[in-house]
Amino acid sequence: MSCESRVDGDVLQLVMVNDTASVDAGQTALRAFLSVRNVSERGAFHTELAFEELAVNVVRHAYAGRPASQSRIDATVRIDGPQIVLTIEDAGLPFDPVQAPEVPLATSLEQAQVGGLGIRFIRAAAAHITHERVADKNRTTVWLNR
Repeated sequence: MSCESRVDGDVLQLVMVNDTASVDAGQTALRAFLSVRNVSERGAFHTELAFEELAVNVVRHAYAGRPASQSRIDATVRIDGPQIVLTIEDAGLPFDPVQAPEVPLATSLEQAQVGGLGIRFIRAAAAHITHERVADKNRTTVWLNR
């Protein structure tokens, strides 16, 4: 299974596995979903950015070393009036992006490092973010302006 998607009105549900190809397939389904729902270019970009950062971080960190077949990632995207509500849920290692410290920005090219800015990007794009650990699962929800 790479990625299963289901649309019910203004709700997209994705079931992915611990694999970047699965996340890419989810990203494609998300883009198609947003493209026919009167979402601004900026809203679509921010939603896709948040989705990719959260889902890829699950693959790289929460499920690191686990076989894809044993590691499920659920995503729900809901159009709610002027907002898009994105929820990512995984049963990986506990991680709360709301409480995580931001990586300081480099002040020179020599100090710059690849990676580590995803949480900063999501925080800048989001109207609101929550995280909870429920039944041994991480559940992160991001509200973005449509």
